[in-house]
Amino acid sequence: MKKCEINIEGMTCSACAVHVEDAVKKIEGVDSVRVSLLTNKAQIVYDETRTNEHHFCDAVKKAGYRPITPSEAADRGSDSGLTTGKTAAADRETRMRLIFSAVFLVPLFLLDMGLMAAHRFAPGSTVAAFHGTLLSALTQFLLLIPILFLNRSYFTGGFKTLFRGKPIMDSLIAVGAGAAVAYSLFALYRLGYGLETGNQTLVKQYGTHLYFESAGMILTLVSLGKYLESRARRRTSSVIEKLIDLSPRSVTVIRNGREETIPADSLLKDEIFLIKAGETAAADGTVIEGSSAMDESALTGESIPVEKNPDDSVLAGSVNRWGLLKVRATRVGKENTLARIISLVEEASASKAPIARLADRISRVFVPVVMTIALVTFAAALFFGLGFETALGRAIAVLVISCPCALGLATPTAVTVGIGRGAELGILIRNGEALEKAGRIDFLLLDKTGTLTEGRPSVTAVRPSPGVTKDELIKTAAALEAGSSHPLADAVTAYAAALNINYPPADNLQTVPGRGICGTVSGNTVYAGNASFLTENGITVPAGAGDAVSGGETPLFFAENGRFLGTLSVIDRPKPDSAEAVAGLKEMGITPVMLTGDRAETAAAVGALVGIETVRAGLLPQDKEAEIRRLQNEGHSVGMTGDGINDSPALARADIGIAPAGGSDIAIETAEIVLMNNRLSDAVTALRLSRKVMHNIKENLFWALFYNCLGIPAASGLLEALFGIPLRPEFAAAAMSLSSICVVGNALRLKRFRSRFSRDAIIGKNKNQGGFPMKTVELKIEGMMCNHCRTHVESALNAVEGVSATVDLQTAKATCRIENNTAVDVLKKAVTGAGYTVTDIIEK
Repeated sequence: MKKCEINIEGMTCSACAVHVEDAVKKIEGVDSVRVSLLTNKAQIVYDETRTNEHHFCDAVKKAGYRPITPSEAADRGSDSGLTTGKTAAADRETRMRLIFSAVFLVPLFLLDMGLMAAHRFAPGSTVAAFHGTLLSALTQFLLLIPILFLNRSYFTGGFKTLFRGKPIMDSLIAVGAGAAVAYSLFALYRLGYGLETGNQTLVKQYGTHLYFESAGMILTLVSLGKYLESRARRRTSSVIEKLIDLSPRSVTVIRNGREETIPADSLLKDEIFLIKAGETAAADGTVIEGSSAMDESALTGESIPVEKNPDDSVLAGSVNRWGLLKVRATRVGKENTLARIISLVEEASASKAPIARLADRISRVFVPVVMTIALVTFAAALFFGLGFETALGRAIAVLVISCPCALGLATPTAVTVGIGRGAELGILIRNGEALEKAGRIDFLLLDKTGTLTEGRPSVTAVRPSPGVTKDELIKTAAALEAGSSHPLADAVTAYAAALNINYPPADNLQTVPGRGICGTVSGNTVYAGNASFLTENGITVPAGAGDAVSGGETPLFFAENGRFLGTLSVIDRPKPDSAEAVAGLKEMGITPVMLTGDRAETAAAVGALVGIETVRAGLLPQDKEAEIRRLQNEGHSVGMTGDGINDSPALARADIGIAPAGGSDIAIETAEIVLMNNRLSDAVTALRLSRKVMHNIKENLFWALFYNCLGIPAASGLLEALFGIPLRPEFAAAAMSLSSICVVGNALRLKRFRSRFSRDAIIGKNKNQGGFPMKTVELKIEGMMCNHCRTHVESALNAVEGVSATVDLQTAKATCRIENNTAVDVLKKAVTGAGYTVTDIIEK
């Protein structure tokens, strides 16, 4: 199957979108069609061996609309990503048409209303003498002609679709305004005939029953509503426009040893390009030279700039705050992160949530039903002897007030604003269907490693035996573990590196899977592993040596030449926001469940730390998928959050899959929601946003339908019968326009959606990852001279496990929150390693 996208001009209401969908669906080989009124685009999935884009364009033309092929869109420059599907020139044209319509409407309105007021309140005045005369009637008609010409598209499009048997909103406007004009012309001729024959009865009857002013008011107010609606709808795509604005037009590259400025889209993979201070990255890449901080807020929603050094990755669309970076391009053009985000958000905005099918079904019959109601209203008024003018006025009011714009905009506006707001927060939602499904889930299954936890073990405690120093234990342990590829071994060597402890190489390494490792270090036989491994090798492990400082730790035992050296405790820490995210799920009524392949003891400990009561441990990938299937069979709506290849079957099986952007490619492709910041709290925010969007859609649909349920009876005469207030056609037109604006305005409220999570929980400011005892340490530092220095020191301190630091340049102090079992010397070595001097340490 192949997918294509076609821009469509001429769609004005939900009935138009439905007609286009129906026309394209009839083509053999078409699998699915999604037409968005908000973006004026059709997304078509089809079998390219049976049909092609030319067939789709022909079908759209036959339906009465103008298709724009991708190649034509590129020639126009309309592939810029603006989801409104309108160019700036079209917007200017709409505004000018409205302005000139108003210019002629004002004197038309004043003439009609002024003569009427003079006739009623000053019947003997000179002005009142013109009321009901041929001169005033002709003047009104001449003022109406420019308005009719400026708004002729309502008639050409409306009558065209009406004659084809598929009436749309413009058909209602065309019939309503056309009937007003036709009757007024008839009255004008009858007025002239009465004057010629001296029949004052005809003159009086028809001279004061003209609808020229009503027709002009209807057309102008509808155009005003469309213009305001268009402006409001354009705001729904503001996120995409901002993302597009991030794309630089040019980039500086190094070619043949010289700097050269080229168009950004000409940048090739593996080319070296520069990002100067204040410039935006033109492609994804890897830093090969330089040091700086990149503002990635537009991509991830994170306001704090991220420090970049050699070998760090850079995202297209991120802004260089200071310094100069030399970067090797890894993903260019439409493959870079920014382009992929834009494409994803555009596609999602054009998609339909399943709830939109209700509006589509209503739109298919709405316009014919309204025209039938108008005819019945007209006939009933004549039957009850209310007169032709009253009957016509009521029928026109029914036609005008019931235009289905609000109904057609109810779903796509909320979906687009919701998905755009998610993108601003670093949450990418693939389509409207995912948005709706995410709002219904009542179980969220969570992978442990990399989702609830950091995904990388770290040393939390060093407990040497009597007579052995910490440095000796760490040195020996790191020497042996350096030859192992186990993740726990990496934690030991990383800890030694953080302390700047050098260790000799190990020889004669022998690994016993699941038990431990042994080898020779500086001529001594060293063992590392679990307690039973050491016992098997004749080493006595003291009682209580493996007692954990806190839950979830894995003890590593070390011995040398038969003598027990001590224990290093290692843990894969919960992420800073995991506990608060789990609490947020429970607050929403969603049951969190942990799924992991880890051992039960570790899983239970992590579950207790983050607040998850239901834990499933020792699971294989197929077991995770089976657990989701079991819950679904029980009638639950299930979400799954995971980042690994082994999570992809579960992500695919779940009603909604959520994956962090830092996860495996398979997990990201399988998931329907992608978290740019790799934070579990963002998953909870995504679910809250989904519920808000669905609530907003239901509000929009309710008010759109409720409005018509009230408006149509009021226009047909109920308002006049109950309160004696007739609903004139021009007031009906104003009410119709207001309904569309209200629906769009209600959807725009979603732009104010905020995450509920505290900043400390999100970025780990207190970094109390799992309930470890904490203390505060202040460091007095010499050598910092600028913000770059401050950032450098802060990054060095925060790189230490269990440490959260903030640095004040003015006072030259670093305030560190550390776990009680974290050595203070580690902080001093981190600052010294960054090139600065610690002059004082104060523990609080």
